[in-house]
Amino acid sequence: MGEALGPENRDVSTVLVNLGTLQELKGNYPAAEPLLRRALAIREAIFGPQHLELAPVLANLATLHQVQHNFARSELLYKRAVDIWQKATAVRSRDFAQTLENLGVLYLIQHKNDEAGALFERAVTIKIDLLGPQHRAGGHWSQQSGHR
Repeated sequence: MGEALGPENRDVSTVLVNLGTLQELKGNYPAAEPLLRRALAIREAIFGPQHLELAPVLANLATLHQVQHNFARSELLYKRAVDIWQKATAVRSRDFAQTLENLGVLYLIQHKNDEAGALFERAVTIKIDLLGPQHRAGGHWSQQSGHR
């Protein structure tokens, strides 16, 4: 795969991410990881190790490790993705907020409740800022109760 476009092409990387995600959803984690790692390597070769294009792939890899209970590796990958988003000042994105939320879940699993809470608060602030406090998607947002 990738010969016609060249092995270091963003489009090839995107297809690899999609294939890796598909394998992950099917529960085929051993097949998913090399696809996501290859996608990451392509983006690192094209853009460098701190480019915003890497953050979503890092977050995907982190999620893959999280579902396999490899929490230490997952945390490192999530933190790298968060760091990239912050340095690129792309902290007003749904993907960034979702990654904060996912890292928060990882911390909950590890009983790091204070860290999880801080990340959840940050994620919800970003989502409210992006969507507005009255956004309705699949339910309603009640500012009084905090429930959706």
